[in-house]
Amino acid sequence: SYFTYIIKLKILLLVLVIFILMISAHFLATSFYQKPLFLALIAGSVYLFFMEISSILKSSYQSINKFELIFTQEIIFQTLRIIFVSSVIFLSLNYLVNEELLMFYIVLALSTAAFISFLFLFSFSKKTLTFLEHKKSNITKREKSNLNKFILAVSVTALSGIFFSYIDKIMLGGFVDGEFIGYYSAAFSFIGASIPIITFSAALLPIFSRLTRNKLEPLFRKSREIIMTLSIILMVFFLIFAPLLINIVFGELYAPSVEILRIFSVVLIIMSANALFSTYLTAIGKPLVITKSLIISSILNVILNYILISWLVNYSQLAAVYGAVFATITSNFVYLILMFYFNKSYN
Repeated sequence: SYFTYIIKLKILLLVLVIFILMISAHFLATSFYQKPLFLALIAGSVYLFFMEISSILKSSYQSINKFELIFTQEIIFQTLRIIFVSSVIFLSLNYLVNEELLMFYIVLALSTAAFISFLFLFSFSKKTLTFLEHKKSNITKREKSNLNKFILAVSVTALSGIFFSYIDKIMLGGFVDGEFIGYYSAAFSFIGASIPIITFSAALLPIFSRLTRNKLEPLFRKSREIIMTLSIILMVFFLIFAPLLINIVFGELYAPSVEILRIFSVVLIIMSANALFSTYLTAIGKPLVITKSLIISSILNVILNYILISWLVNYSQLAAVYGAVFATITSNFVYLILMFYFNKSYN
């Protein structure tokens, strides 16, 4: 009953968000960005739908410890994302596609990767999620009230997290051409694809949640050691092989992404620590620590992005991109510090 109620609310919110995005796509493209992004925003609605539906299925699989399906789905999505996007960029260079169609095809490629990875998860749902067929009991008004409060807190955290993740690209869109956003996104795609694999937080949360505090602490410390070691190794790998990776995946025209990726490799350690510590705080019942830290660091992220991008764009558009990189690294570091601070204060 709880699960069904939460799913209904989540789907309702998802449909509402997609509807708002679609009806405001023309305004965002023409008035806010003043760039040909209308088709890309429409395609983005499709991407958002399949990503969120997939997250619902992943939560269901987590509850019954089917982590191998989540891990496989993540590999499928990240692999297809790189293949499809790099293929679109390569083909666009040969056929001289205009900027509006290029952005549309890139987002459509991401949507296709999300759709295929969703189909993978969905194909196992009927056989695996048998608990959905059990008889449902009614939820009392008091239980609904408590559940709504919890969902509100989690939703605020989730929305802040989404805002935190995309504000850099959104603000860059108001100051630089699409190709420079492409340089930024190409570099960050390697970091974004690495975090879930390094931290394996989807598997750690249910494990942490079932342990007593005495048993949880040693496992948390051991996980921290493993994840930090992997992060450092991968950071060094990106520092050394960034030119080769960018050239193979995106081609020579994306050469400016090389130095961006090298700088971004530093944030790999910080973001891995953020993912692990937020998982730990959720497991010990302190989601408000995450919410407060995320809201404050998101506000800082907006301020830093605006100041640095608007200032550095006077020198060059690439300099503005570096400003966004610095803002992202700084705000992620502040997010980590705030979680430690609020956790200590909470105790």
